[in-house]
Amino acid sequence: GTKSLKYFKLAKDGCTYVLREGLAEQAKPRSLHEILGCETGGPRGTRAHEPGHSLTDYCRLKDLISRVLTYDPCERYSPFQAIKHNFFGSNTDCEVQTEA
Repeated sequence: GTKSLKYFKLAKDGCTYVLREGLAEQAKPRSLHEILGCETGGPRGTRAHEPGHSLTDYCRLKDLISRVLTYDPCERYSPFQAIKHNFFGSNTDCEVQTEA
């Protein structure tokens, strides 16, 4: 699409795309906390003051994402552990479907 051409250009080989010069330098590293907008009501504050978008809700989401993306497979959350995470609320009475 045309939006991708804002960030990528056709490489010299004519088959692949590469990141345009200067874009890597412009991007500053951000924490997951900043990306999610935990203290601002979502990314760029777009969900501030809406139900389900409190600081607690965003911190729960951040915790869930961190556990699912943990590099060490022994410490990483499994799908069954993830669905039991408190981000999804109380699901002690919830059944998990394991077959189609």
